[in-house]
Amino acid sequence: MPYNPDRHHRRSIRLRGYDYTLAGAYYVTLVTQDRAPLFGDVVDGVMALNDAGRMIEQEWFHLLDRFPAIELDAFIVMPNHIHGIIVIGEPAAVGAGLVPALIPTPNLSPQDLSPRDLSPRDLSPRDQTVDTTGHPVDDGQKRAGTRPAPTSLVALGDVIGAFKSITTHAYIQGVHQKGWPEFNGRVWQRNYYEHIIRDDPSLQRIRSYIETNPEQWAADKENPANDNHQVSNPVPAQAPDPLIPKHGGYRNLKSFQVAQLAYDVTVRFCDRYIDKRSRTHDQMVQAARSGVQNIAEGSQASGTSKKMEMKLTNVARASLEELRLDYEDFLRQRGLEQWPRSDRRRQHLIDRRPKTADDVARWVEEIHQSGGQSGAEPPTQSTEPTQPPPRPTYPEIAANAALVLIAVATGLLDRQLAAQAKAFEEEGGFTERLYRTRQQRRKGQ
Repeated sequence: MPYNPDRHHRRSIRLRGYDYTLAGAYYVTLVTQDRAPLFGDVVDGVMALNDAGRMIEQEWFHLLDRFPAIELDAFIVMPNHIHGIIVIGEPAAVGAGLVPALIPTPNLSPQDLSPRDLSPRDLSPRDQTVDTTGHPVDDGQKRAGTRPAPTSLVALGDVIGAFKSITTHAYIQGVHQKGWPEFNGRVWQRNYYEHIIRDDPSLQRIRSYIETNPEQWAADKENPANDNHQVSNPVPAQAPDPLIPKHGGYRNLKSFQVAQLAYDVTVRFCDRYIDKRSRTHDQMVQAARSGVQNIAEGSQASGTSKKMEMKLTNVARASLEELRLDYEDFLRQRGLEQWPRSDRRRQHLIDRRPKTADDVARWVEEIHQSGGQSGAEPPTQSTEPTQPPPRPTYPEIAANAALVLIAVATGLLDRQLAAQAKAFEEEGGFTERLYRTRQQRRKGQ
């Protein structure tokens, strides 16, 4: 059949402007074509899976093997649809990063990720749940198949595309070999439905809905017995947006955690290798401190001024850039090597997940004792005698370790600034929120 834009046009249910490669939690719903009950039946409020339903359940959990960068939460197979929660996290093949995985809290606003070339991190949860039930996600022609998961963060569409492709293939085999019911053209509807989970109360409501879904089957909009069908991804209603949203929570931001670690390392470095009477000593310590303090101040100011939040975050970014130049000057002026970005020792430090200055100090000692070769490129084979490379000094290793921390922190802040700018552009600031609140109050009178 030729393409007909009037008949074949589909409006995407994808959340406008949202980066689906960022780590986060998603509540997804997939529905069979024509809502055909292919996977079993609900008997006395309990889902009774048939062979096809058991296959669907099995392949869902096999996604963990195909995509090491995801986690699976609550899940249910219904007669003609599935509900599940997918959490996209860091890829297993990439260094795990400098700090522990972020604990989701409902009071964080900036979306926080580290630079992709250093250590992809988790998405910081935002303070409000965004409902996208009215906008279907079109997975297009993507068919991820069973190839191994990539070493970068995967997109939600890749995971869903793989699941739909694999289960469709398995269901076709079941039709031919086991007499499963035939389907009309395709097993799944082309679109799928998603909801971004941004806080713990929303997560708990959605978990409860999934777990009790069979008990609500008689009233389910996906039940073909119900005439007034409207495709949806049901999410319990939330209260109106507050005038002053939840803010702060900077201690859970990875940018703050890494910047604070760089500050602690800088204080030790300056006390050991730079004369305390030198202005450079005070300038480096103050630059490191400014990076930490301005992240905190920006986070606290975000409740009533997005403009001030962005300004202070940018000041933190500039302070860390100044600190980076000070460390580079230290190495250059003393004839010490500044490790290139491709040096494996940089990733070796990231993979160690240092949490404190003591952790970094132990890593510096380890590199020095190994002759500077831990994590470095292996020596090339040669028949001619060669001199071993000079052992790096403690100041060289320590300065390069600090540069790694600064690189990660500035990368985090770059992503944080971009997310803040996008949120300001799409949602406005306190003035716009005040106007919306007044309008809602007037309409309610």
